Amino acid sequence: MAGSTQIRNSEQVNLLRADFQPRYEPNFAWKSAVSALLALPGLRAAWSMSSVDYAAATQARDVSGGAYHLTNNNTATFGYWANSLIPCVTFDGVNQNLTRADGGAGNWADIIGTEAYIAAGQRGLTLGCWVNAASFVALLPFIFDKLNAYYIYFGGAGNNQPAFQLFDTIGGFPVVTSTTVCTATAWYFVCGRFTPGTMDIYVNDSLTSAAAAGSVAIVDSAGQFTIGSSGAPGNYFSGSMSLCFLCAASLSDSIIKAFYQQTRAMYGV
Repeated sequence: MAGSTQIRNSEQVNLLRADFQPRYEPNFAWKSAVSALLALPGLRAAWSMSSVDYAAATQARDVSGGAYHLTNNNTATFGYWANSLIPCVTFDGVNQNLTRADGGAGNWADIIGTEAYIAAGQRGLTLGCWVNAASFVALLPFIFDKLNAYYIYFGGAGNNQPAFQLFDTIGGFPVVTSTTVCTATAWYFVCGRFTPGTMDIYVNDSLTSAAAAGSVAIVDSAGQFTIGSSGAPGNYFSGSMSLCFLCAASLSDSIIKAFYQQTRAMYGV
C-alpha cells in the first residue's frame, strides 16, 4: 500500500536463520576474522595466534607475509579459548612472552610515524589485539612493548585500564589511559593509535584521546619487540591474546571500529 511502512518481522528473521547467517554470530566472525586482520592498511605484521610453528624460534607465525615470526620463550601455550572458536596464545604471568629482536635502524618494528611511503594524513602507528587477562597484578602487565619506543600495558588505579605510551624524538613520554576499567577473564579489543600530536586508545568501541603536543615522531630504538611482557623483560602478563597486529599507519576510526565489529561476536562481546 502506498505510504505504508514495512515492519521488521522478527519471527520471519528467526525462521530464516538456518538459511541466512546473522551478522552477529561467532561462526560469521570466525570465517572472516583473519581476512579482516590482513586487510588492515599499513600492516607490518599480524599474529593471529592460530598459525603455530614446531620450532620455538618461529612459533608465533606472522600471517601477513612479512615473516616477522616471534620466538616463544618459556613455552607459552597455543590453542583455543575454552569451548569457543577463538585462537589464542596463553601466558602464565611468570616468565612467558613472545619476542623478536630489532634488526638495526629502520628495521621491521621501528615504526616512527612519519614513513614517507604512507599517504600524507594517514601516517602514524596503530597496534592492537583481543586480550583476556586472567588477573591484574601490581607490576603493570604489558600487552605489547617495542623497548624504548612504544608500548601498551594495563595501568590506572587498579592496573586494569589499558594504556598506550611512547618515547618521542623530543624526549617526551606521551601517554593515554583508557577510561574503561577491564574485568578479569573477559575479552576486550585493545588498540593504540599514534597520529603526530595525538595519542588514542580504543577498548572495544570506547575511545579515549590525549594530546601529544610536539610529538611528531617515535624514537627508532634498538630494543626488541615483545608480546606478553615488557621488553626488559618483566611486567609479565597473565592471560590470553588473539589477532595481534602492528600497522605503520594511523588507522581511521572507521577501520578500527569495523575490525572490532566484524570480530567481536567470536569473543562474546
